[in-house]
This record gives sequence, C-alpha cells and structure tokens, in this order.
Amino acid sequence: MRNDERKATQLHTVGGRPADGPGSHVVFDLSGTARANVEDISLILTARLRSAPTDEVWVHSMPSRTAHILRLLRLEHLFRLVPENHGEAN
Repeated sequence: MRNDERKATQLHTVGGRPADGPGSHVVFDLSGTARANVEDISLILTARLRSAPTDEVWVHSMPSRTAHILRLLRLEHLFRLVPENHGEAN
C-alpha cells in the first residue's frame, strides 16, 4: 500500500468527556496503515505532551516497525497500545 492510498489516522475521545477535560482518553486509530508517517507520530506525541498527567493517549494498530523505532527512541512510555485480540471472542 502506498502512503497516498492509506487510510487517514482517526482520532477518538473516550469516556464522555471533552478531549481537554480531566481524566480523558485520546485514541489514535492507525488501522490499515502500512507505516505511520511523521504527521501521525507527531500527533500522538503532541497529544501526550499537551494532556494532563491523569489523561491517557492510546494507539490502535500501530505498525510494528513504528513501534520498534519509538521503543529505540525510548518514547513508548508516552502512550499505550490498544491490545490486539486477533479475532478472539471478548
């Protein structure tokens, strides 16, 4: 999949609060992307740096290469990965 064909990054807030409210969660959905680009990564990191310490930033379906690079840069503590269930029943 070429980068110009990839699905746009989706942003969700969870918990019924506005994204800037206390205790809110922000979820970035990278489903369908072969690799995250600079804009995706900067949005994720900016969301974490601009949110309160009690807020959480989650990333769904982060490409493995991108996750590996962020671990090497020691930035993985800034967000949480949504667990993948790979088709298993809830």
